[in-house]
Formats: sequence, C-alpha cells, structure tokens
Amino acid sequence: MRSARVAQVRQLTPRRRRVVLRTDTPEDVRTGPYADTDAYVRLLLAPGSVTYPEPFDLDHVKATLPGESWPRMRSYTIRHKNPRTAEITLDFALHDRGGPATGWVRRVRPGDTVFYLQPRGTYRPVAGAAHHLLVGDDTSLSAVAAAAEHLPQGVGATVLLEVDSAHEEQLIDAPERADIIWLHRGAHRAGTLLTDAVRHLHLPTAGLHAFVHGEAHAVREIRGHLLHDRGVPRDRISASGYWRHTPHP
Repeated sequence: MRSARVAQVRQLTPRRRRVVLRTDTPEDVRTGPYADTDAYVRLLLAPGSVTYPEPFDLDHVKATLPGESWPRMRSYTIRHKNPRTAEITLDFALHDRGGPATGWVRRVRPGDTVFYLQPRGTYRPVAGAAHHLLVGDDTSLSAVAAAAEHLPQGVGATVLLEVDSAHEEQLIDAPERADIIWLHRGAHRAGTLLTDAVRHLHLPTAGLHAFVHGEAHAVREIRGHLLHDRGVPRDRISASGYWRHTPHP
C-alpha cells in the first residue's frame, strides 16, 4: 500500500480533470527506456465524506467500518511521471452517470491524502516496428497519449482518438512522424467512429504494431480486423476493453 498527497487539481477540458499526486514512494515514478507507457495505479477511493486514520490499514477499515464506508478500488493510467518532484499525473474522464471515481475527482482538493497500490504496466512501443497504430477513446486517452509521446524517433505512427467533441482534444507531444487524428463522437455510439476509421486506413502490412484500448465491442472489432483482414500477428497487437457500452434506459 502506498500513500500520496494531492498536489494539484485542474480542469483540462469540459469533461476531463487532472489530478497530480506527490507520492511518498519515489521509485513509483521511475522513467527511462524500459518504463511501461500504459502503467497504471489502483486508487482506493473513499466514498462521500468518509476519512480513514493514518497509517492506513485496509484490514482494520473493513473490520471496524460498515461496508458502505469501505474504499472503492479503481485503476487509472499514469499520464506523466516527474522523478524530480516524485509526482504522478492522472487524468480522469468525467461521466454523466459517474460512479465512485467521478464523485471523488469532483470533490478532491490539494492536500488530500490518497492511497494506492504499486503501479503496474505491460506495454511500451517497440523500437523495431515499421509503423505503430495507437487507437483509443476517452477512457484510454492517457495510455494512448503516453505511448505516442514515447514513440521511437523516425518511426511512422497513426494515432486515432475518439472523444465527445473538439473541446476534448488536448496537446500530445508526439514525434514529427506521428499522425494524430481526433474523431468527434457526437451522437454516434461509442467506438463506431474508431472501427470505421481503422478499416479505411492505409497502413503498411509488414512490421505493423498496434495498441487498441477502449470500449470493449470496438476493441474486439478492431482486433479482429487487424488479425484476419490485415494479417497482423497476435503478438503485435495489444488490445484491451476498458469498458462496455450499455444503452441508457
């Protein structure tokens, strides 16, 4: 279990909020050629106005507090690491029908204490690829943006990001050969613009590596297209469904 203090909270876009944590565990902000760009932390989020004594002990909390006061665990990709200041930057998508994380990120203030589990990750753009395809939506924007900013110099890349509108676009400091394409969802079902866009892309067949994360149905469709229509080997595709679209009643 790790702890951190909230150093900064700011609104990035109408539907995205940034929280910067200053961790008590400096090794968690390790950077370098082997650091995973999809590294994530599992936050333990207190519901409502609940606070916990320090040092935090999850077993003690569960033994002494009712279940509705237990922290909710949610995973978030690290957008930036700053080894000099021991800071971890997390970006949160604000959902209309948000759960514990949306409520927490709307309430959190500088100076608050946050508890989290050790960062983990599995992906980093490989230097030997002929071309990189990075695909994501609001939920995976941090992972896609971090990967884009760590692309090997001189390698071509196509970055597709689906967001609600042009107001949700943000600066991504990617290498010159990275083509960043923003798709504005509007009234379309989540993921459909990404699926159509990937199908119509002109991409090299040999040496293509793909990172496809976001809405589960869209990820499955895109992965299948890359595997069966384009012949991309399975071990060159990182694919994960972060969430699943369910129609509102």
